[in-house]
Amino acid sequence: MSARQSLALLGTLAALVQIALATLAWRLGVCLPFDPGCVGASISGICRLLQAVGIAMPHQVLGDVLGGMMLFFPVAGLLAVFSRWYRTAVFLRFLRRRAITPLPDAVRSVARHAGVSQPVELVDLASPLAFVHGLIRPRICLSTGLLHRLESAELGAVLCHEQVHAARRDPLRALLGHGFAAMLFWLPLARALAAHLQVASEVEADAVVARRPDGRVALARALGKLLSGAPELGPGAPYAVSGLTATERRIDALLERETRVRFALSAPGAAVSVLLVLALICLLML
Repeated sequence: MSARQSLALLGTLAALVQIALATLAWRLGVCLPFDPGCVGASISGICRLLQAVGIAMPHQVLGDVLGGMMLFFPVAGLLAVFSRWYRTAVFLRFLRRRAITPLPDAVRSVARHAGVSQPVELVDLASPLAFVHGLIRPRICLSTGLLHRLESAELGAVLCHEQVHAARRDPLRALLGHGFAAMLFWLPLARALAAHLQVASEVEADAVVARRPDGRVALARALGKLLSGAPELGPGAPYAVSGLTATERRIDALLERETRVRFALSAPGAAVSVLLVLALICLLML
């Protein structure tokens, strides 16, 4: 499954859950979570179902829960998006105070030779950083710590990798995926899709670099050098960026010439996801 398909499936799941909750609330006559007069008589069926499994819940409480879920899930997603965007803004303000301008000729030459068209920024930081930021106009950011560790060919391969992230607007996709996963935090399938989105995005960008002459070897060498020192700056980090994540999984994918990552969901996670979806469907059919 590709990164684009993972994000599309996450968005579809979020939309379907919200539609299902709205449909259920309409069938039960739930208008507002704080208005007990909106709960219809058909809610008795759900109450009996809950009582059969040992859960006693009054009509009004159940109506409040359903209405609250309708409001809570999208608000949780929006709050997660805003929180990550804000942390990213703070992080970028810190980096801009360390910006090196103008861009050194050596870096400019490597970027031009690699065919990088996106703007490249350089910051004075010992940590080896390479990432793309910007939701509308993506930009590539490098650190001096990265330049000190890589040769020209390796730096060119890293720049090509980040260029792919910028062309696909992966920071925006990562932010949306984080919001959908936060909205569906209770569904193991959603968490697995969000994690897959991160890995698939990196492997697909690596595959583009690997099609260039010597790109596969240069990128693998760069990742090998950074394996123990590169911080995580992808969707799993608290920033809305697509960053350099040096992992053994990516190096293996390069060496084995993989262009896609197979989606995997643990058996317990799959079972819980199926049960939750079936429970929602059963409630809609009452």
